[in-house]
Amino acid sequence: MRLLSVLFVTLFFSLSSIPSNAQDQILIDSLKRELNVAEDTVKLQVLNKLFWKLIFIDAEEAKRYVDFASELASKVGDSAYIASVENDYGVYYWSQSQYGQSLTKFKYALGIFERLNNQNRISSQLNNIGNIYDELGDYETALDYQIKALRIKEKLDLDGKKIANSYVNIGNIHVELANYNLAIEYYEKALAIGEQIQNLDVVMSCKMNLAVVYGNSGNHALAIETYKYALKHWRQNNAQYDVASVLDGLGQEYFSLGQLDSALVSYQESSQINEEFGYEDILGLNFRNIGEVFAEKGSYSEALDYLFKALAISERSETQKELIHDYRVIASTYKKIGDFQKALLYHEKYMDQYSKVFSSEKEEAINRLQIQFETEKKEAEIASQKEEIRILNQQAEIDDLKNKLLIATVAASFFVAVLIFYGQKQRAKRREAEQEQERAAYEKEIAFKKKELTTHTLHLVQKNELLDELRSKIEDISKNSSEDKRALNRVVQLIKNDSMADKDWANFKMYFEQVHEDFDLKLRERFNDLTSNEMRLAALMKMNLTTKEMANILNISPDSVNKARYRLRKKLKLSADDSLTDFILAL
Repeated sequence: MRLLSVLFVTLFFSLSSIPSNAQDQILIDSLKRELNVAEDTVKLQVLNKLFWKLIFIDAEEAKRYVDFASELASKVGDSAYIASVENDYGVYYWSQSQYGQSLTKFKYALGIFERLNNQNRISSQLNNIGNIYDELGDYETALDYQIKALRIKEKLDLDGKKIANSYVNIGNIHVELANYNLAIEYYEKALAIGEQIQNLDVVMSCKMNLAVVYGNSGNHALAIETYKYALKHWRQNNAQYDVASVLDGLGQEYFSLGQLDSALVSYQESSQINEEFGYEDILGLNFRNIGEVFAEKGSYSEALDYLFKALAISERSETQKELIHDYRVIASTYKKIGDFQKALLYHEKYMDQYSKVFSSEKEEAINRLQIQFETEKKEAEIASQKEEIRILNQQAEIDDLKNKLLIATVAASFFVAVLIFYGQKQRAKRREAEQEQERAAYEKEIAFKKKELTTHTLHLVQKNELLDELRSKIEDISKNSSEDKRALNRVVQLIKNDSMADKDWANFKMYFEQVHEDFDLKLRERFNDLTSNEMRLAALMKMNLTTKEMANILNISPDSVNKARYRLRKKLKLSADDSLTDFILAL
């Protein structure tokens, strides 16, 4: 089931606002007439409205209006309009499942809005970028962008609808990660806002996404009931995209209950809508789901036909999370046929793709992001409470002072007490200033040492890349017997001139120990049987380098790095649940 996300434009846009009736056609015709007489910025506004009325009816016609708007915006030279046009291009590519191009356009628009310091539009672009990363299966990055967007919206105190949609998008990410309790928490927050502001589109979007969670949690009866309720609403509003989404979700619930014929009817009706309106993102889901039904029915030829159609869409759009499901179902189908060789092939593809999207390191990073976000909110609430307490205490002190001033007999004592307090406060300020200066100097020194260490590490990586390139050139020259041998001698001499690995490592170790004092000593004290290569690997991991960067510095392959990490884990006596990276970073 495809979860409903939200993209933002100049005026808030929801997927449920797709036009599909005669009244909308009248409005489109009116806008086209207005376009003929409008000039400059007014014409740009009309072009934007036409784009949003046409994007889910005729995407190519909609793009022609964006192309026209792009030329006009460049001519006018207004940065805000140029950014708005780039956003519209991003939405067009999103509608065509061309997520890479969509991401490029959204990020370009974000850069312009950041230069303009337009916080409202910055939050919109962060929201859009987060949704694209969600489509691509990069959930860590998606959550990071959605949280940044939500922070800005809360800071600007934007209308509840926009905040509710951020909650929906964050909930969607947690559904993909099977964090259903967290997903429900965010959906219910959004639902409460939708009901409060009486916005039926927000309410229905939340209910549809909750239906997905109900189904995934095994409550198929409640999921079907919720889908049917939403389906009635979207049909009445002629929202074809949402109708197609609900039908696909209903099909999945029927399939889970073993009602294959009902599932097939829902999938096929959804696919007809998606093919008619060009909603390729859901069409890929339809094809995979239809293929799975045929496989269950034993119609394997038809099943594979639909499954490979789905796979082609996922590969074309580079939708990483959909590739996982495509490979899984194809492998299962070949297994049912008895073609175990192909079943194994696609199962390996499935496992490889799954590990890319759902690695333990990514899950840990996502959890850290969520915890950080929740912690910051709690800290803000605590700070607010402390401020209230401070104000109350301050008011109490004022009242107490008034009372004391009424007692003339203690006036002199009070004056002396004030002088003593003032002197102590000044001494405390001086001590604080001195400590701050010492802390600043220390932090400056550490920052400089870290910069030196980073620079030297980059040099090592670049140097080894150069050596690899030179070795490759030697091989090319050696293969060509007619090549001038003097060229080969020059390349060899270049390698000799830059072959100082031991000296480079000594320099690296010197910079490293300045930043990470006693790291080697701590490691040796606890594990005195570590080899020099294992100590080198531990130092590079302390730098939080990637596997590829470590391989470059150590002049070995990434696979060898992974094997070395495995041996180091055994030497450190870590259990399967312990993170080697976390252990090294904690030293």
